[in-house]
Amino acid sequence: MKRTRRQVLGVLLGLPLGGCIGEAQQAPFAAAPSRISARRQLEDLGARYEALMRSHGELALRTGHGPESSPALLELKGRELSLMGRAERLLEYHEALLPPALARSWQLGALGLRLFDDAETRKLEEALAVAQVSPAEVNREPLERARVDELLHSRRPEERDIAKAALEGLQARCAPIARELLLRRRARARELGEDYYETALRIRRVKLSRLEQLAQAFVRGTDDETRSMARSLTRILRRGVGRRRGAYAANDLEFALDRLAPLPEVWFPAARGFGVARKLVTTLGFDADVSSPEVLRANSPYQCPGESMSVPLAIPDDIRLVVAQARGIAGWRACLAELARTIELTRTQEAEALLKGYPWIPGLADPAFDRGFAGVFASLLGYPEVLEEYGKVSARVTARAAQSQRMRRLFGLRQTVAWMTFERRALGNPKQDLNRLAGQVYARLTGVNHPVYWAADPRLVVCPGGEPTVLIGELFAASVHSWLRADGSPHTDPPRLGSDTGRRLAAAFLSVGVSRSIDEKLLAAQGERLSARHIVNQLTRHRARLERPIML
Repeated sequence: MKRTRRQVLGVLLGLPLGGCIGEAQQAPFAAAPSRISARRQLEDLGARYEALMRSHGELALRTGHGPESSPALLELKGRELSLMGRAERLLEYHEALLPPALARSWQLGALGLRLFDDAETRKLEEALAVAQVSPAEVNREPLERARVDELLHSRRPEERDIAKAALEGLQARCAPIARELLLRRRARARELGEDYYETALRIRRVKLSRLEQLAQAFVRGTDDETRSMARSLTRILRRGVGRRRGAYAANDLEFALDRLAPLPEVWFPAARGFGVARKLVTTLGFDADVSSPEVLRANSPYQCPGESMSVPLAIPDDIRLVVAQARGIAGWRACLAELARTIELTRTQEAEALLKGYPWIPGLADPAFDRGFAGVFASLLGYPEVLEEYGKVSARVTARAAQSQRMRRLFGLRQTVAWMTFERRALGNPKQDLNRLAGQVYARLTGVNHPVYWAADPRLVVCPGGEPTVLIGELFAASVHSWLRADGSPHTDPPRLGSDTGRRLAAAFLSVGVSRSIDEKLLAAQGERLSARHIVNQLTRHRARLERPIML
């Protein structure tokens, strides 16, 4: 029997999707739906989608964003995948059935679930996560991962050596699983006819060519400042930092950074963090009627480091404020970022549920904008005037604290670019010497030779292709600060804080969800696309050289 093209397409789209979690085979449509019928079905799927998002949010509140393998979460993801697949099939029958932004979101959601929730990939990710968080053994004594990270900052060199031995053991334990995971990710993308890294970025609404342009401009503009900072760190390492003078220990980098850019916790008492954040948000004219966070919990090992912990149950009406536990200035920044996240979600005016920015399905949120808008608020703590007036930090230390934050922000973003570069090359050829690759990339982009325990890095498991959103978010925050500083004042001055500034922020960026990109939002607000110029001016003391070519 001869079949029509649409009948063949319907049969193909009804096949199971290559081992995705919780997916049952769907029967093809008995007949091609009419445009009116397809549109009505998509409207019904949109309502079901929002109900699923509430269920996902409630589960996240109960479990703290994990664990990923819980039966309830797997069952929920199966329902989400089934819904996304049905919507994608409906869109295949008619061109221009929905507005482009809405159609693209349905397609990205289906692609994100297929790429990231492949059963074989998930099994390897869970195995690697267990290997990463299991205690390391040093001198036949178990050592928890959190304790290892603490020892890297110890004043005692023998404790830093213990941390190094523990990390080397973790790296040896994790590397075979990590390499197999990279191979599986590449194979999964090929099954879908995609390149893994480029597709992971597209699902996060980042274009690879645009990312390369921004990253290269940032690296060019900060090269001189990075070399200067690297020389200072190297001098500290060669002085011994508690060792025999001249004994260079590359694993002392975290301790050397503490010496070069100190931010002691005593300057930023944890008990004052939420009050400082609330006062800043109120000054900007936003409601902050929450006396304290509803939940205070540690960052989940099942989400990207630094991602928002607050939970949207129903955007914009029901947002639950959650603040991750952190000490010192990191705790203050976390409070500000989470309050900014709740402001972003409660001011969204999208009518379509799919465009509101729920974070639970890859492809249906804009994590770079989410990080960037939170960064607009959190980076206010980088100005001495703000620390003194709102944080009640001693005027004697505010300038030093601001300088330390600037240096750490610069070094952290160079490390972000290094991870992006390593991850892309590792996915391109997982069989190469990845230890050598990681060391070379980090040395070139940070200026410091130090060990890179890439296989023990949690980002490899929980947020493949996620670090570009960190860079773009920081660039966005710097651009907005420059826009708010419209009076031509220098980059070292904070934007003027007041309700007028808050109204400008809300009017320019908060009425829409993911229907407009960061570039589109910036073009509408300030007449220019995202660039590295503003962050380079903020983080360097040298004239930026953004034209010189460079290879990442």
